[in-house]
Amino acid sequence: MQEALIGVKCALNGEVVPTNVAFSQHGALDALPTNLDRFQSQLYMDHKSYRPEDRRKLEKLLETIIGDTAIIAEWPMTRPTRRNQIIQGNNNLREALQQVLKQYEKNVGYPEASDDLEYSIDNAMAKIKELRRHLRRTIADHVSDAFIDTRT
Repeated sequence: MQEALIGVKCALNGEVVPTNVAFSQHGALDALPTNLDRFQSQLYMDHKSYRPEDRRKLEKLLETIIGDTAIIAEWPMTRPTRRNQIIQGNNNLREALQQVLKQYEKNVGYPEASDDLEYSIDNAMAKIKELRRHLRRTIADHVSDAFIDTRT
């Protein structure tokens, strides 16, 4: 029980969940916070050094994140509103990434990055924050539903 509470605390704080704690029968999702952090940090790069392989790496990492969040969204105990929020959050993040990549491609040959690039990165960061919030709330719902019968 103590390990489960530590795992919940880590999930709610956006920290890496210990490997001995699994939130589902599908296994631990401890890579999700790490992948979100990696994705967030990799969005920031010098616009002049952007390469096509950066697009592939970011898109692949995002698809890994979306796959992990889809597991959470599809858990039977996930509330329908939370499921929809996670799905919408994934779609919003996917769109935000495409805007960032488009801006990097537009700015690669210029000495100064445009304001549109900065705006698109800021927008993507907001979408990541929003998705993290939905995931934290979903985990909190799972915990509260496990301890409290919400059907009363």
